[in-house]
Amino acid sequence: MVEKIILTVKETQISEIGKGTARIDPLVFDKMKLSIGDSILIEGTKKAVCYATRGTEIDAGLNQIKIDGILRQNAGASLDDPVFIEKINVMPCQTINFSPVIEKDKKINLTKDIENLIKEKILNLNVIEKNIVKIPGLPILTEDGYRDLQL
Repeated sequence: MVEKIILTVKETQISEIGKGTARIDPLVFDKMKLSIGDSILIEGTKKAVCYATRGTEIDAGLNQIKIDGILRQNAGASLDDPVFIEKINVMPCQTINFSPVIEKDKKINLTKDIENLIKEKILNLNVIEKNIVKIPGLPILTEDGYRDLQL
């Protein structure tokens, strides 16, 4: 089994933003014996986990990984940076502690039903400690208006 491979970070397609997936050069995808939906670790200056998807044939041989801004931030990588990737086995967690990402001295209002909504949105999502998780479709009211919840 292939251990770690270095790929260059590129932007993902708009339709894949926020889905927790990485589109990998198809030659690398095959070399690593990945299957769609396998969990991978992306390591820049920090670490992120996500699901692997196979890149298109037009990406073959470019040694690229296409990820969105949240995954880049979690991995500590920018566009055109090199990152290490490797296939990993993940285990279900029993508890997750969240801390909403808001500006200092700002307040948010959460409803009583928020716990079930969060569970529904993050079920089957790959997460590791200190990663940012954006929960699309779960608006919160801040002093500046509504926006998607980020944890």
